[in-house]
Amino acid sequence: SSLFADMAEGRPLHIVLRDSTPAELLSFLVVLVREFSAMPQPVKLDLDRSSFLAIAGRVKFDPEQMANIMSNIIENACLYAFPGTVVRIEASLAEQNLLQVRVANRGRPLGSGVAEHAVEMGWRAETARDVYPGGAGLGLWVANELIKAHRGRLTLEERERWIVASIFLPL
Repeated sequence: SSLFADMAEGRPLHIVLRDSTPAELLSFLVVLVREFSAMPQPVKLDLDRSSFLAIAGRVKFDPEQMANIMSNIIENACLYAFPGTVVRIEASLAEQNLLQVRVANRGRPLGSGVAEHAVEMGWRAETARDVYPGGAGLGLWVANELIKAHRGRLTLEERERWIVASIFLPL
């Protein structure tokens, strides 16, 4: 069966976790950001490389699925950011030995209930439909399911006029 079908049916996902480092995750993100930056879009991507390099420890992730996760989250951040703004990608050490990867943009406020519902399959905020009518409401749901398979979690929040998607992965 396909990974998508497994997710839709709630079956366990079979991913291959590889022992890695935050610096190796950074190398992979550099390529992804370069690909996004080559596409015509009204925002600039800013990858804070030093934030990844400053974190010691090991992190386990499936490179192919992490590409899907980060691609979905970065694409959302670019789509819903105000034109002419920056999408920031950075890492830090969070509580309980967690690697936190943040993708932050300046866009419309999330609104009530959006953070809780945005990871549900097929759910889209009213403001999202106004900005990008073509979406199916699958990107953050897919990212969330894959992050859970990595024993991590995804959060969305507004912080000081930034919309922040955070991925937490165990170190």
